[in-house]
Amino acid sequence: MKRYAQYDLENMSVEEKEELARTTKNPEILRELAKDESYWVRKRVAENPNTPPDVLRELVEDEEIFVSFEVARNPNTPVDVLRELAEHEDYRCRTIVLKNPNVTDDIIDTILDRKVGTDGLVALLENFDKEELRPFLDRIYDRFVENFNTEEVTDTYLNDFVYMMPREDLVNVYQRLENPVERGLLSIYIFEREDATELPDDFIEQVFLDSLEAIGLNDLPYILFDDPYIKPEIVRKLVEIYISNDLHVPDVDKAIKSYAYDIYEELKGRDIEINSSRKRYYSFRRFSDGLGR
Repeated sequence: MKRYAQYDLENMSVEEKEELARTTKNPEILRELAKDESYWVRKRVAENPNTPPDVLRELVEDEEIFVSFEVARNPNTPVDVLRELAEHEDYRCRTIVLKNPNVTDDIIDTILDRKVGTDGLVALLENFDKEELRPFLDRIYDRFVENFNTEEVTDTYLNDFVYMMPREDLVNVYQRLENPVERGLLSIYIFEREDATELPDDFIEQVFLDSLEAIGLNDLPYILFDDPYIKPEIVRKLVEIYISNDLHVPDVDKAIKSYAYDIYEELKGRDIEINSSRKRYYSFRRFSDGLGR
């Protein structure tokens, strides 16, 4: 290892070389340190905004993935290297590329064209502050809608995507999904959201009614009324919606009787307005016939 004026790189400790790699503006020193046997030193070189592009181009091939992460983050990284990193097998590296100030539209498209799952769109929601992600959200939602009616709908990470979506965007994105049966499958994930009680009442009703369209596809009614992650306030709203729409669906009747009968008992003496062309009030008598013990 060479000597550079006051720096005797060969006899410096790893900690000293780390600090030098992080702070120096000398391109020759950075080139030399980029070859250091210590991963920490090479990582600091990749972090340094003064590292020459040709050095960053070499470091992208480093055996340590965290060095690649810093190359993806470095504002001095050439666009062609960012294109290469946009195809990286590790989703964390791809999401870091999106944050690079030199990222281009074609690179963004490459990254956003990934699948919905854990290594794709969900990873973006997990790795970005929502305001930081805001410039990409429309494209992300476009791809979510495009993929929704494919095999992607069964992706085990779909719930994460719906769960993490900013509340102000959820209603609009949901409305863009055309098939109510498929939309209904999202009801569990929507109602499990921490902020579910802050969703508009008419939206909660639409989601619940859509969920009834999907009843034949799984044990949805039982899950909705026996899900520990769905707040009691939401379960109560669902029971009221069921009654106010004068619905009698056998599986839902059974689910409410099994898991939400205490709410039914609480509301039994109340009058609930029925949604129909003729406004009338309903005292749960017919409902009681369906759920009676």
